[in-house]
Amino acid sequence: MRHYRALPRQLLGNLHCVPTESYQTILLKDNRDAVFSSLLGKKHTRRRRNKLQKAGQLQFRDIQTQQAAETCLNDFFRHHVRRHAAIGRQSVYVAPESCQFVRTLFEKLGPAARFGVLELDGRPLAWHFGFQVNGKFLLYQHTFDLDASEYTPGELLLWNLFEYARDHVAREFDFGKGSEPYKSRFSNHSRETFSLFAEPVGLNGRARGLVRRLQAHLLPYVLETKQIAKSHRPTLRAFRSIRKWVLSKHGGARKSEENGALVNDGHSLTEEKFGSTVGRKRSANVISSETPQTVNEDSQVGAQSDRSNH
Repeated sequence: MRHYRALPRQLLGNLHCVPTESYQTILLKDNRDAVFSSLLGKKHTRRRRNKLQKAGQLQFRDIQTQQAAETCLNDFFRHHVRRHAAIGRQSVYVAPESCQFVRTLFEKLGPAARFGVLELDGRPLAWHFGFQVNGKFLLYQHTFDLDASEYTPGELLLWNLFEYARDHVAREFDFGKGSEPYKSRFSNHSRETFSLFAEPVGLNGRARGLVRRLQAHLLPYVLETKQIAKSHRPTLRAFRSIRKWVLSKHGGARKSEENGALVNDGHSLTEEKFGSTVGRKRSANVISSETPQTVNEDSQVGAQSDRSNH
């Protein structure tokens, strides 16, 4: 961003910088004692923590060994998927390769990868996965057990992470990208982030450039509207309900399309088997390629007929 405007004019015409979202963080600097006093002294969170402590033994465990992490990571993935489904989203951990990626990060990065769990009488309530390098802690992802939502485990997990950061983090507690309302409650600094698009030379590139400029002009208003909706709980719940309804309808329509494709494939196969055609070799899929299969994806299930009219 510092050198963007200084680029040659012919190159600058094909580059478009679009603001994306605010980036919330807690800068510690020289007043870290005052910062943590404010974070850990919030009465609302302390009351919830005291209530949970009366329900049993509350413990925050920092997972450090691969063996201990294996079971906890599986719980983390499962509840992350469940939590996102409840608000009409799809978790990244639906994909097995994403789960393996995080396992590998924990194994290879050593102390730089931080993974912890909040437990009540040994029952896991909330999990976090993050990174800590050069005095900076990044809260990468976290989730909680929906069945324990009456305990507000997400908020209490944050309280324990702040307590950890007070003793082990020197420079910054970073919430990462995203504009969730809880981040603005705790952060003391906001950064603006951008996406830089390099468009091709020519008419197509100029047309796309116009779209990028329009996007850059409208996006701040869109983000402001989203922020207002997120801060107003009834509106947020309404948006989530609409999104879940749309996703469920989309899933049903897609399933119907797959079933229709399967019926059409069967009809085509029947015509091939019994219809009178000019002699030739023809191939038809019995199972649509869009239908999930448990067999090797490289193999194709099909039927071939080699017929000749005499």
